[in-house]
Amino acid sequence: MKPDEVEYMNAYGPYDHGIWDAVGSDGASVTFGNNSLFATRAEVMADKIIKYLQQKFTSEELHNASIVDIGCYDGWVLSKISKSIKFKRAVGIEPRQKNIDKGKFARKICGVDTACQFYCGGYQDLEKVFPSEMFDIVLCLGMAHHVNSIEHLIKTISYKSSNLLIVDSMIIPPLDEDYQRIAAVINPVDIIYRKKEKIWGLAAYKMESPYFDGSAEDVSLVNIPQESLIRMCLQSSNFSSIDTLMSEKDFYPKDFQKIRGVNEIMLGAFRDSADKISSDNWFENAKAYEELFCLYTSSDDFMAHLNANFNSDELSQYFIKLNDFSQINKRGIDHSYAMTEEEREILENIPRAPFEKVLIELAKYCMHKDNNELARIFLEAITKKKNSDWRSFYRACFLLSVIEKEVGNEDRLNHYQGLLLISNPLFPKKIGGRL
Repeated sequence: MKPDEVEYMNAYGPYDHGIWDAVGSDGASVTFGNNSLFATRAEVMADKIIKYLQQKFTSEELHNASIVDIGCYDGWVLSKISKSIKFKRAVGIEPRQKNIDKGKFARKICGVDTACQFYCGGYQDLEKVFPSEMFDIVLCLGMAHHVNSIEHLIKTISYKSSNLLIVDSMIIPPLDEDYQRIAAVINPVDIIYRKKEKIWGLAAYKMESPYFDGSAEDVSLVNIPQESLIRMCLQSSNFSSIDTLMSEKDFYPKDFQKIRGVNEIMLGAFRDSADKISSDNWFENAKAYEELFCLYTSSDDFMAHLNANFNSDELSQYFIKLNDFSQINKRGIDHSYAMTEEEREILENIPRAPFEKVLIELAKYCMHKDNNELARIFLEAITKKKNSDWRSFYRACFLLSVIEKEVGNEDRLNHYQGLLLISNPLFPKKIGGRL
């Protein structure tokens, strides 16, 4: 290489994400980037991605596919992948113009031909740079731990992925001693967790400047997430089929880990085939949740259990009214009785507002026994109670609407439907075909 070319190559450095080999006019080879701490990482990463894509797609599918590398640095990884797989379109986007110029100059000096195109911009600029374009494959490698919010990053880049999203990030490990303490404080009981794994995650934050070529775009707080947090973000963006491609054991030799211990993960996630919107996912949970508490009718044994365990002074008059036509008070407790899964969930919720929630169960029982008049008494005791439990109130309004519809009382039907809409505007409009 000519001396000035060496100087320019040095000027464009560091070459932290790929090794560039050039051959001088004297036939001697010159290598840039081989002294980097990350010297072997980029090649291992690129090879793994190539094999993964070839496993997941046919050759024809890949040749007709488009790929974008977000935060592509100098384009070494994308150029390496595109050398093995001829995509229909391959582009990289990188916020630092210096890194784009670095790759352009290195490819020229090293005689690397590529069909890839490179654009200057951050992940927030995707819509501006590619306003009407979706990509079959989206790569985001080594960038997630240089942004302020992993959730915002994945949500933003997921809008541009029609099929596969591959995310690589440094991660923090699980916290062995504090994990249960934090889980208790987080209290993952929202309906989105109903009958699902109580997955949650943390991120550590640090300050970062834009001083180095691979750092944040501006002075800011950056997050280093847990793997579980990345998985949560992918799932919430409708990428639920997730593969683990690599960990730091695959990326780094043991000697490197002694110099700079890191944890890292690379995940490949496919967009849900149904392409459901996140709101629909939680709404289905809400619908099932309300069908349980509004429509499920418990057994006589369960009602006897309520009679024996929740018949307080405040509730006794209602149990007396119920017993005027029911035999549950004569049954006693059947100790061999095994509660259903639905009854156990109902029972777990009763202590939070026993008066209103027991009345809901008594009212549903009466409706099941075709005694709507008594059910109405129980339900109006909830709706007219001062400072009534919110969930019980809107459920009572729903059940009263069902009763008034059955008897054809249009005015009272509209009244309770109006109260229901005020109390819980997101209540499922139709559950169980009752309204």
